[in-house]
Amino acid sequence: MLERMDLNRRYSNFSELVAAASARELGFMIINAEYTRAFSVRLKKIISELDEKRRALASISCMFNTKGDIAIIDETLVGKFLAIRYKSIMEEHYRGMPLNKIARSLMDGGEKKLLDFLSLSYDVIYETLHEIYKEIKCRKDILKVHKEKYNIASYNKEDAAMVTIVLMVLEDIIKYLGRKESYILTISALKVSKSFSAY
Repeated sequence: MLERMDLNRRYSNFSELVAAASARELGFMIINAEYTRAFSVRLKKIISELDEKRRALASISCMFNTKGDIAIIDETLVGKFLAIRYKSIMEEHYRGMPLNKIARSLMDGGEKKLLDFLSLSYDVIYETLHEIYKEIKCRKDILKVHKEKYNIASYNKEDAAMVTIVLMVLEDIIKYLGRKESYILTISALKVSKSFSAY
């Protein structure tokens, strides 16, 4: 995972951090993936609206098969897509407050405020990944280590890899904000254990 000092030095914009953390954790965990038709269509439309130079760069990062579905995509592009969606939803939830300002307010804010933010972040990242991926094949060794780390070793539902990736991204966000790393276990207990007990 990314170290907080490294993140602070490289990213002054919070949505850039979310994009980089997402891309890194997706690349770290996923071996192979199948993408949803909706994501393929949306991405194709976005690429078609770019100017010629940017379209050429995007075509290097994303290739479509003959059916028009994504065959290969760079995690950086997925991370950017996720960050754009994340920023939009978070700012809407916080009544138009810029994401950077929201993040700054959390660095020294109260515990409830931070947990509300992390809980919403979990939901937004999870739902966005669910919209992007139809199926994920992940590195079982990495999945096992992180499930143990997040206290969800017995969570074996089919979305276990996606849940773990979301927690990995949230851990990077917590480090970036300079908050106690134990908050990741609180979020894991609130979001995953609750879901598991309902299963």
